[in-house]
Amino acid sequence: MDEEFNRQLEKYCSEVRRVASYALLGAYDFLHIFEAPDAKVATKVAVLANSFGVATTQTLTAIPFSEFKDILEEI
Repeated sequence: MDEEFNRQLEKYCSEVRRVASYALLGAYDFLHIFEAPDAKVATKVAVLANSFGVATTQTLTAIPFSEFKDILEEI
């Protein structure tokens, strides 16, 4: 799956950068960290991964703590 996934990722989500991949012990088997320009592109990555039928995904948006603090100060 990995080679084909990488080909499809390049074809449909060329602006995405794979940051890291880990094998996990516990409730989840793998963690793949991608950097995408926005939620729409991140969703494409998740849908693409799910299309292979061997994985389910959970997408999380990460905000740098300094930006999060700025948001908190606004409210």
